[in-house]
Amino acid sequence: MVKVRKNVDEMHGYVPGEQPRGEGWIKLNTNENVECSPAALAALRSIDADDLRLYPDAQANELRAQLARRHSVELDQVMIGNGSDDILTLLFRAICDPGDTVVFTMPSYSLYPVLSQIQGAKSIEIRLGPDFELPVRRLSSIRAAIVFITNPNNPAGTWYPPDQIADICESGQNLVVVDEAYADYSGADCVELVSRYANICIVRSLSKAYGLAGVRIGYSLSSGELSAALRKVKDSYNVGRPSQIAALAALTDEDWAQESWRRTAERRDWLADRLTLDLRLKVHPSRANFILVDLGDYSAADAMTFLRERKILVRHFADDPLVDNCLRITVGTQAELEVLVEALGSALENQKPATAK
Repeated sequence: MVKVRKNVDEMHGYVPGEQPRGEGWIKLNTNENVECSPAALAALRSIDADDLRLYPDAQANELRAQLARRHSVELDQVMIGNGSDDILTLLFRAICDPGDTVVFTMPSYSLYPVLSQIQGAKSIEIRLGPDFELPVRRLSSIRAAIVFITNPNNPAGTWYPPDQIADICESGQNLVVVDEAYADYSGADCVELVSRYANICIVRSLSKAYGLAGVRIGYSLSSGELSAALRKVKDSYNVGRPSQIAALAALTDEDWAQESWRRTAERRDWLADRLTLDLRLKVHPSRANFILVDLGDYSAADAMTFLRERKILVRHFADDPLVDNCLRITVGTQAELEVLVEALGSALENQKPATAK
């Protein structure tokens, strides 16, 4: 039997959302965009043999330059990754020694503790407030190698303003990582803090906002020194040619992107209204492409099972007391959401004799 590291042997790996096989599924569990950038799709259709047989630009310099212009930062402040998860992995690899402390809020992205365990770091979980408020004082009081803040929060969709993040940066933390995977939907971000603080790193993704989850492009904005450290520890060719081509094309079509985000927000608000007004459920305010709905007197676990039996996938986080009776629902197409609302209503009606007050 092969011996592996003790912390790896004892850890639980990250469990991604279900990717169903077969047709007829309504997939509202992993926050994918229902649209894909037309410019990216056209660019991918035009790739030739050289784009497959040759190695990519190891530093993705053209893509870095385009993102630097977009965010008004210098080229050396941008780092490209194989999805934002790759950037998170590189941050752990570059910053954390075994035994270092890493802080993140709960609930938030469940990959953080997994990466912490892989690196042999010590995790400290800080509970969010009852309405997912950011505990700024608590986060500022614990000295850590990295403090992670998901903004907007996942799974709630709560957005935190830059002044709260700035307070944490000013508290003397080594590094504050603001995971902005859903920031394009929020209409605001914390990018301006990069010019003010050397101890902040903004992590972004093209997966959701541009419909490129299958391509895997993420990036970070930080000081030039931190970006240089990340480039030292990355895989040699961590982002392939087709991915770079798709990302470059997507970023040129800002009009499509803005309209896509607007349509998503409209459907998100429609869904929240239907669940609130028609089904009398509590929906937490969201500035992402998903909503979190509290099922109150009903069982979220039973409702999720009911929906899955009808080939509708949503996400349930059973292990966190703040959200253990909630469902996170991705903003799908209008037709998908209409089916979801009807099916969820039936799920609740089916529970009434046994679990509703």
